[in-house]
Amino acid sequence: MMGSRHLSAWEFWAPRYEYLVSQPFSLKPTRDLVVKRVAEACPGARRILDAGCGIGQLAVALAERLPDVRVVGVDPTGAMIHRARADYAHPHVAYLLGTVDDVPDEVLLEGNNSSEAQGGFDAVVSTHAFPYVRNPQVFLARIRDLLRPGGRLFLAQVCTESWWDSACLRAIALATGPATFHSSRELERMVVEAGLRLDGVAAIPVLPLVPSLRLVEAVK
Repeated sequence: MMGSRHLSAWEFWAPRYEYLVSQPFSLKPTRDLVVKRVAEACPGARRILDAGCGIGQLAVALAERLPDVRVVGVDPTGAMIHRARADYAHPHVAYLLGTVDDVPDEVLLEGNNSSEAQGGFDAVVSTHAFPYVRNPQVFLARIRDLLRPGGRLFLAQVCTESWWDSACLRAIALATGPATFHSSRELERMVVEAGLRLDGVAAIPVLPLVPSLRLVEAVK
């Protein structure tokens, strides 16, 4: 999912992740809205995938908000998964080292009973990871395949909605490795081209001068 330069950058940031300047201004507002929307749109969710879970902050927040859910967090950075397992362990959260392509088939069927005709995740969340994906369309197609029929994608990232966003994001990429930050219109197009039905784009509330944050929701 990520190249070696991305992995090296996130290996560096993993032990310092909670102290990133973006935590209160970008990462926490994103987590708060994603947890709220998942709880509202998928109140009966039993299985959720966190694609690009980092150190596990969102995965644990989802498990605490939805007590019957099982969350699988997957991330290609070894230091991030090590931190998640050590510092964000939760009885309803499992962490996998790898990409969405490495999620095993047995995870999709976990917890199914004879009355459930389809396996797959009830929801897939991905926050601030999409700009670092090597092939966005392949990533989204895999997400589509991992979702059960009627399952929902919650895709959140910083977007290039203005010249200010573009300028800020060029600086961010210097610290995190090469990244492609899309506009919300581009995200909408790619989600639809992946075979998902767009179900809304919301602005994530941020302070003035913070680059634009958007949450894209789509349904299989």
